[in-house]
Amino acid sequence: MRSFIYIAVLFTQILFAQSKAEAKKLFEEGNDLYQKEQFEQAAAKYEQVLKEGLVSDEVYFNLGNSYYKLNKVALSVYNFEKAKQLNPTCSSVENNLHFSRQLAVDEFDVVPRVGMDKLIFDTTSIFHYNTWAWIGVGMAFLFFLAFAGYYYSNYNITKRLFFSGMVGLLVLMTLALLSANFQKKYRDSNKSAIVFETVISVRSEPKETSPEITPIHEGAKVLIIEDINGWNKVALPNGVQGWLPKTAIRKL
Repeated sequence: MRSFIYIAVLFTQILFAQSKAEAKKLFEEGNDLYQKEQFEQAAAKYEQVLKEGLVSDEVYFNLGNSYYKLNKVALSVYNFEKAKQLNPTCSSVENNLHFSRQLAVDEFDVVPRVGMDKLIFDTTSIFHYNTWAWIGVGMAFLFFLAFAGYYYSNYNITKRLFFSGMVGLLVLMTLALLSANFQKKYRDSNKSAIVFETVISVRSEPKETSPEITPIHEGAKVLIIEDINGWNKVALPNGVQGWLPKTAIRKL
């Protein structure tokens, strides 16, 4: 039985390695096609990479660039937004996302964050919540090293240094884990989506016959508030709320 488990694990690892190698090959092929300005074919390769399970900000970034070149607004914005989720600090992603948004028809006066809410959000959004969690793990590891140094040190001055280091690392670990928790809860409770219809009406109620609040075009980003009977209640960047069919948007 134990031998069977080892074989199964080994077989799984071999399949995973083959899949990863195939995904990397597809990614390189996509890059070559992009350089040759064959953007439709390049996008198809990058989509295959994602299907193979190789999800990264680089893949989404290149896919966003391909769709931008093809003037496919919603797909371009969507993939740049996905890249930004995985790598919030990348200036190239932010820059290209800005250009892709300019292709969209809608222009909203965004309601700004203010005060402590803005400070916390801006600070914690520097990294993805997984990155914050790993930073916390790293701080915990360093904390135990400092504790070992404190415990085995024979000199008062080094004990004081190690103790101070422990306190500082404990504070940093706590802040990192709190940041990870804040970002995870924020993303779980604030589901964003991109409009994929060329133009569609935001309705006052979740039905086609209800009054129109405003038209909205492809590439616009909305915040999903509620989900009911094939409709999503959404908030627009300017704070206006209404209903859109689920089929009109794609969740990030």
